[in-house]
Amino acid sequence: MFKLGSYARRLYVFLQEDDSKWKSAKLVYKIGEQQPLTVQKAEYPFEFTIPVGHNHPVRFHLELAGRDGKLVKSNEIELGK
Repeated sequence: MFKLGSYARRLYVFLQEDDSKWKSAKLVYKIGEQQPLTVQKAEYPFEFTIPVGHNHPVRFHLELAGRDGKLVKSNEIELGK
């Protein structure tokens, strides 16, 4: 989580592995009590930058599609409480 002073906060998530292992990556996130949102990346680099409010936690997980056809879902993480 990056804090940009009183201007904003941003969630930055990235995968260290590249497209030799993963075909696509999806970030599923929820800010405060909002409905879940998704962002999908089908090409490397698999990185996501999401603006989040100053007073709201964000919960997120990743859903990864492997080159081998397997789907992997990460554990959910909460930041900014």
